[in-house]
Amino acid sequence: MSKLIANFATTISMGKINYLNNGKRSCPVKVEMELSLRANKEGYEYWEFTARGKVFNHIGTDIYMGGQCLDEIYDFRKADKDFKKVYGWWKNYHLNDLNAGTREQEQAIKEWKQTHTYDYSAVCEYLKEIGIYEVPFHGYTVSKKYNGESYRYGSEWVIELIPEDVVEEMKAFIGSHNGTVKLYDEEHKYGKDITDKVFKKGA
Repeated sequence: MSKLIANFATTISMGKINYLNNGKRSCPVKVEMELSLRANKEGYEYWEFTARGKVFNHIGTDIYMGGQCLDEIYDFRKADKDFKKVYGWWKNYHLNDLNAGTREQEQAIKEWKQTHTYDYSAVCEYLKEIGIYEVPFHGYTVSKKYNGESYRYGSEWVIELIPEDVVEEMKAFIGSHNGTVKLYDEEHKYGKDITDKVFKKGA
């Protein structure tokens, strides 16, 4: 389990869509995104990205759809500049510290899934067949740093690092959409709001 250090977050209203297919754009859409600074068990700090969507009923008292539904929302909001930006980040970086495999392994699985339904045991057998069930790995997991040691698929959570320029773009985006920033204590139970300091004073 990684340690939470700081969290940037925002909720963006994306207008209304014709979700009920009745010719009326009556269903409000909101997208929530978070960028969290975390540390693995050895203290290595990295950024984790998450995003999720919600489609509400016309009076906003309940949702028709929520969670990892940005693919479904895309059909309605693909012309929206803000949605397209968050959608791109979600496709590339959502839960970037919860990868069962290295980049090489995940790419092979992605291609395999074009003709198969994911099943952990079947995936492991496939990776063994093509010789990459265990591979030399240079990078980080939520537990430690690997310096070329063998990594076995599914044995840990691999961190896919978000490029620093993308992290800065995400921060600026959150700041421009009334985002909040919280700094967490050693127990990561209490978040101190430092939004004004980060976004309004440029510190």
